[in-house]
Amino acid sequence: MIDLVINYIKNSKIKRGKAFLIRRLSKIFISLRSYSFHKIGYRNNLLLNLSDNAAIFLYLNDGFIPHESGLLSVFKHFESSNKNFWDIGTNYGFYPWIFLNENLYNYIYCFEPNLKVFDLLKKSFPITQNKVSLNNFGLGEVKDKLYFNYNPLESDLGSFKNNTSTHASVKTMIDIDTIDNFREKVGKPDVIKLDVEGFEEYVIKGYKNLNIDYPIISLEWIQTFQENSFRDLLNYFDGSWHYFHVGYNGLLYKDKNNFCGSDVLFISEKNDSYEKVHSILA
Repeated sequence: MIDLVINYIKNSKIKRGKAFLIRRLSKIFISLRSYSFHKIGYRNNLLLNLSDNAAIFLYLNDGFIPHESGLLSVFKHFESSNKNFWDIGTNYGFYPWIFLNENLYNYIYCFEPNLKVFDLLKKSFPITQNKVSLNNFGLGEVKDKLYFNYNPLESDLGSFKNNTSTHASVKTMIDIDTIDNFREKVGKPDVIKLDVEGFEEYVIKGYKNLNIDYPIISLEWIQTFQENSFRDLLNYFDGSWHYFHVGYNGLLYKDKNNFCGSDVLFISEKNDSYEKVHSILA
């Protein structure tokens, strides 16, 4: 019955207030806090907590995130059956869910420190799944424990930094590891998606093998969340690297413009997929 109600809300002609209504219903119906979302043509469902704005947004957009469309297109462009994808800041698993259902990439490593979201990830990608590894810790500069700050209603804004969300109301002590340490266990990453709300530079600092592995890296860079400048970040990359701003249309731009969001793609001339850049360069 509740499925019919929220589907009616989603498909109604009401332009505003849909998220508010669904969130209110989630306070009454516990099942909405672990809602199994099905997308036509996909064999795997995605578990969502429909009291959370990030999950509601996914649900109302039929499992699609409009502002992620360009980056998703770029990832598909560089996809290969022998490449491993590291999703640092997985949230509900938008990217692994798509890659798994569309049989993209060889293996997907997920890193999500938010325990409540992680509990749903385990249901979306059960332990029997042989293409996804779920890891409930953060990645940073050194092996450590840090407070993870988040708002239960805005899970996509959680961060190990305090200045990214003024609405953070929960603090949880979470383990931190490094890319280098995890790399020793599973091998080098081929493609990295890095979206950690201001903690990006610390993750890169913990990757001493960056200029040995030369993976493709996408990171979200919002300057107001960062302690240092983008130019400071570039110091971690040797002279073989190039960076491009990711357009909403799936094209890469050398200079940021109104067609671009906050995602920046780094790729080295030493990466075997570097030549592919030219086919999606604006």
